[in-house]
Order: sequence, then C-alpha cells, then structure tokens
Amino acid sequence: MDASIYDSLCARVLNETQASAVMLVVVGGPKGSGYSVQALEALTESCDFAKEAPRLLRELADHLEGTRGGSRGSTH
Repeated sequence: MDASIYDSLCARVLNETQASAVMLVVVGGPKGSGYSVQALEALTESCDFAKEAPRLLRELADHLEGTRGGSRGSTH
C-alpha cells in the first residue's frame, strides 16, 4: 500500500470538511489500495488527532468485525 497516492484527495476532504484532521483509507480504488492522513497541526501527542484517532480506529475495527463487511457510517 502506498501512503501517498491519495494525499491530494485527503487534503481536499480536509479542506472541504474544515476538519482538524482526516484519515482516508481506500481499498481497491482505481489507483490501488492506500491511505493518507492529513492534519492542520503537527501530529503530536498533544493534538486532538493523536487523542481521537486510536479510539476511532478501534471503534471502526469493532464495527467491521461485528458486521463482517461493514457499512458506511459516521462516529461522533
């Protein structure tokens, strides 16, 4: 998986959503599978992203394991 092939799309989502950070994971896209992480501030332990990302990823993993295929959703 190439971490940079979806950087421009991730940056666009960050801009359009006005979020402080975005994690994008693409599986089986036209450019292949990949991921990108974009954040407005440096990814340090003190930033919101560093605090929220592990919880969100665990919640997503639990959801996918529970549904065995998953669904589109939003966590708040």
